[in-house]
Amino acid sequence: MRLTPRSTAATTLALLLASGLAARSTPALGVRRSQYLKVMADKKKKKQIPQAKSAMSYPAVMNPEIVGTYEPSAYAGGGYVWDEVLEYRVWCYPERGAPDVADGSDYYYPFESYEEALVFSEATAGTEEPLALILQREHISEPEPGSYIHMKEERITEWPVEFLWRPPRMPHTIPNFLAPGAPSNRLDILRGLA
Repeated sequence: MRLTPRSTAATTLALLLASGLAARSTPALGVRRSQYLKVMADKKKKKQIPQAKSAMSYPAVMNPEIVGTYEPSAYAGGGYVWDEVLEYRVWCYPERGAPDVADGSDYYYPFESYEEALVFSEATAGTEEPLALILQREHISEPEPGSYIHMKEERITEWPVEFLWRPPRMPHTIPNFLAPGAPSNRLDILRGLA
């Protein structure tokens, strides 16, 4: 079974519960960088979605046909800008109560929409909130605080979905960010405010 972006959250949840975890696809194995792991709240408590998060419409993936084909390993965060969302991921941790389908290793399920990923995350023990796997055709490196370098090479990285509140990179975004006359809070450029 393959879920499509047209599936509603309720339909997605019903399909996942009716057909089990393995029906979505084979989970992907991966190793997480510990500094980017979120400490999960007690899953016995119902997670509350902040109003801003629940009201936001997250971007569609670049190509739904190839969701789930990307390598599990990716950069974790960084780069300041994004060009495309490749897939949404929900990482599962057996040591936190997720089903052990990968011999004790962490694994993830890929989704075509944030909404599907969120429903799965909330309905499954031992998971973290969805992450976005993004493509950066260009990005900003910050080797030292306040020292920025325009990187003109593609890379794939996982981001917290909240970073997608920023508009996607435009041709002028990075040059404006690096310009001598940039505002003191350069992040306003990335947020589309300057």
